[in-house]
Amino acid sequence: MTVHGIEARQRAQTAAGKDRCRTGLPTGSEAGVLVLGGSGLLGRALGAAYDMAGIWAFAPPRPVVDATDAAALATMVEALRPAIVVNAAAFTGVDAAEEHREACRAVNAGIAASLADAVAGIEGTLIHISTDFVFDGEANRPYHEYDAVAPVNWYGATKEEGERAVRASGCRHVILRTAWLHGSARRSFVSAFLDRLAAGERVDAVSDRVASPTSVDELADAITALTARLRAGRPVPSGTYHFAGKGGATPRDIALEIAAICRADPRLVNGVSAAGRDEPARRPRYAALDTGLARARLGLEPRPWQDGVRRTVGLLSGGLLSGGNGRRA
Repeated sequence: MTVHGIEARQRAQTAAGKDRCRTGLPTGSEAGVLVLGGSGLLGRALGAAYDMAGIWAFAPPRPVVDATDAAALATMVEALRPAIVVNAAAFTGVDAAEEHREACRAVNAGIAASLADAVAGIEGTLIHISTDFVFDGEANRPYHEYDAVAPVNWYGATKEEGERAVRASGCRHVILRTAWLHGSARRSFVSAFLDRLAAGERVDAVSDRVASPTSVDELADAITALTARLRAGRPVPSGTYHFAGKGGATPRDIALEIAAICRADPRLVNGVSAAGRDEPARRPRYAALDTGLARARLGLEPRPWQDGVRRTVGLLSGGLLSGGNGRRA
């Protein structure tokens, strides 16, 4: 992405929620696209992507509707009758989910079920975001959509329950599984690694856990492409798809990639074992995602995970990185 492109994306992210992805109650034909979770990392990126594509969307803030209230959610969907609903709402704290089980389930499974039933009732289309954590991580090659699910933590279990509810509703749907989202709107492992490396500080990064790191902006662009396709009346086959950065990487691989981008000393990156981390929730050991089906059936072509990391680093740094010690300009 050029510096001009980075600046445009940053302006759009700042304006998201104020322009195309509005939070006020819509009227008439303004409710063509409904987004839940508009204030989250993905929701903000999606608002920016919609804004750049000229797509109007309604993203209700919590005071307007409690998304965990099934009746209120159904009433809103019935009143607005959007053609497309995007469910980006999620309880994403993997460790916190182990302690706050009911709250996690209410968001990850309850909202999905309520939305799917409501969307089925108005014959709309639901784009639902899910996760690689539905798998147990015991494979040694990227997971396909047809592989058996076997979540190893409560977060993954509630996301898998949400997937089942969407399918059981009979609504037209696209379930997009993704992984290790990162972006510039909120702090993530990419920003944490970049800050430490740019300051010349050591980074301890896990070297024995693999997934498919995904730029939240790239995922938002993919959802925007699907939205435009649906709005144009072009067919979108219902089903479950994987959309994530192409390939697999460990956190250590990501830290080394960031070191190369910002010209930091790669010796600052120290590989550590996941076994030594104090984590209440178990994580999949290997959860890279195969994205061939999304390419073949939806025309979505994820870029290599390295490109996504470069995109996020570029946004975080304003597109300008100095040489030498790797400090951001």
